[in-house]
Parts: sequence; structure tokens; C-alpha cells
Amino acid sequence: MLPFGEIGTKTGLYLTIGFAAGLEALAIYAHWRRFHVPVTVAAGTGSLVLLVVFLALGFAPGLLPYWPWLMILGGLCVFVLALRWDMSDHTRQTRRVDVAFWLHLLAAPMLVHPAFYLLGLLRGGHAGDAAVAVGLYALLAIVALLVDRRALLVSALGYVIYALAHAMGTDNSGLGGLAVTALIAGCALLLLSVFWHRVRMGVLAWLPDRLTAKLPA
Repeated sequence: MLPFGEIGTKTGLYLTIGFAAGLEALAIYAHWRRFHVPVTVAAGTGSLVLLVVFLALGFAPGLLPYWPWLMILGGLCVFVLALRWDMSDHTRQTRRVDVAFWLHLLAAPMLVHPAFYLLGLLRGGHAGDAAVAVGLYALLAIVALLVDRRALLVSALGYVIYALAHAMGTDNSGLGGLAVTALIAGCALLLLSVFWHRVRMGVLAWLPDRLTAKLPA
């Protein structure tokens, strides 16, 4: 017997997945208490997010059309948690930095994918949506520079390639155009990586000292 009704109903399915995610979170917590493997925190946090989201959908199925916002909210919570781990090791010399890395890696797709979905890029958006997507990627770049984490940029790279291709009038059938777009975006990201620390110092210079003192060195 499943713990929450019939699997054939959406409510039963959502609650069952939530129940399974809760059990998984408990098992992951036990693993963390025993071995303290950095990736375990991210795995457990992801399970907790699934627990909350699917319980919310199970008890309030009307929230289903708002699933991107639920995932963005969950991603923001994970991102804040990652920042707390980062700030607890300002010089990045302990294993806390590894925990923060995996949490950032979890938060990135939870924030990026629903955001680009809401922009309509996954459903064939317009050129204006592509311009907004490029602007969002620039904002993500600034955030990534501030927290010194490249996960946000890597997670959104596929979408920005599509956005640039769409803005240039290239559809999915134009593999040559997509290749050129991917080359341009990849070179831009590579160039940013080469001058990462210099650009980051320039961005941090615009912030008050009280704030920069809390950011990773």
C-alpha cells in the first residue's frame, strides 16, 4: 500500500513522491552524521526541497501552474544556504567551501531553468524574450562574480546560446548558426574566466566595504 492514497491520482502521486523524498532526506542526514561528505548536504537539501514542493502540490493541486515559482523559491533558499556556508569560511580553507560548492551547483539549475521557462524560451519565445534572457545572463554573471562561483553561468549557458541564436534569426534547424552562436558564447565565457579575478575585483570595488568583507575573499 502506498502511504497516500492511490497512485493513479495526482494528489496521491505528489504525496507519495514527497513522502519518499522525506525518507531519502532522513537517510542522507544519517549518512552526513556518519561520514561528513560535502556533497551529502546538497543531496539532503535537494530532497527537502522536493519534500516541500510535492507536499504543497499534494495538498494544494492548484499550485501546479506555479511550479516554476516554487522551484525558484526553493532555489533561492538553497542559494542563501550556500552563501551561509561560504561566509562561514571566508578564506576558503576548510571543507565548508566544498559543501558550499555543491549547494551552489544545486541552486543554479533550480534558479536558472524555471526563470528561462517563464521567459518562454522553452516554448519558442520571441526576439524580445531573447534579449531579456541575455540581460538575465548578464545579471547572473554579476551575481556569480560577487560570490565567486561559476555554477550559475555554466547552468545558464545552454539557454543563452539559444537566446542569442534566436535573436540572430537562427532556429533549431540552422545547425551552422547555432554552432557560430555557441562559439561566440563559449569564447565570451572563456574570456571572462581568464580575467575572472580582475573583473571580480572591479565589480567588488563598487560595493561598500562592509558588504565586501562578508563575501568570499
